[in-house]
Amino acid sequence: MINDEFYMSLAIKKAWEFQILTYPNPAVGCAVLDASGRLLSVAAHKKAGFLHAEPSAVLLALCQKSEAFLNDFLREYHAALGVKFESAAELENADLEPNFTYEYILQNHGDLLKGAKAYVTLEPCAHRGKTPPCAELLSRLKFAEVIIARGDENAVASGGADILQSSGISVKFDVLRREADELIEPFLGWQSGNFSFFKLALSANGVAVGTAQSKIISNLANRTHSHRLRSAAELLVIGGAGTLYVDDKQTMVMDTPSFPAGYMGVAKATAESFFELKDRSDVLWTYVSPAGDYDANGARTGKYVLGNDHVILNSQNESYISYAGLAIAIIDELKNRNFVQKRFTAVGERA
Repeated sequence: MINDEFYMSLAIKKAWEFQILTYPNPAVGCAVLDASGRLLSVAAHKKAGFLHAEPSAVLLALCQKSEAFLNDFLREYHAALGVKFESAAELENADLEPNFTYEYILQNHGDLLKGAKAYVTLEPCAHRGKTPPCAELLSRLKFAEVIIARGDENAVASGGADILQSSGISVKFDVLRREADELIEPFLGWQSGNFSFFKLALSANGVAVGTAQSKIISNLANRTHSHRLRSAAELLVIGGAGTLYVDDKQTMVMDTPSFPAGYMGVAKATAESFFELKDRSDVLWTYVSPAGDYDANGARTGKYVLGNDHVILNSQNESYISYAGLAIAIIDELKNRNFVQKRFTAVGERA
């Protein structure tokens, strides 16, 4: 007996790999089993404007079922689009042109997936946008059953289950519904403008100093994924006050004689991150420089004053803000987006 929850969990896990990267679309995963119950493929929607999860999984399943189909697709894709792939493994990681791939599947599937079963984390879409409707693809390939973790509440995209059922395909909802709700929660939050995605990294002693290599505190896979996220979502970095200017000559705080030597290592490390971003136009970055006196135990007053690249002072002539005060300023910036591709600093009053 086929364990529906197991195969749905594979689709959900695959979709999580591309969370955020699919915006403005939700993260969706799909697993395909052939009529005998053999797992053929697990795939996900990788990027808006490219193949959705269902046709991605269908393509890989067809390639798994037939080497002739794989070879013909590789040849025809290269001839039509000038992009050459050598294997199904390369297809799995590629951003394939959706319309050509969709039409090629429809014209050349040869009923290889007749009687197959699909597990999809979100109800297959019913509309044609930048990509064709996924529900229609599954129905025309004569799938026997489609297991859906949760229905699509979007008025434009919903209705896929009706298309499937009208074609005689059995449809089952709410397998691992809670996990599917968690998967789509960031997307629903993003639609309402109330979701922020954070990556937090900290060295064991709170300091990143030394050689260029020793300052790296995330592994290669983590950094690669972070850069992919940055291509799809806005980036906010909380740095240090050392790069703030103290005069119109752009003398930095860290270059003044009174700057404490014990903080120089941290200042240099945060300065590197600021200057790396400063001239970047391909990332929607915001850089936050706290006040010089950054008080972990200070009160949350809810009031602050913002500045740009220069040191600013409160009414007591202090460069001061509490952790809680800066947190409020950051949350307000995430809502208002007044400092995209800019730096800001903030000061507050002592309670």
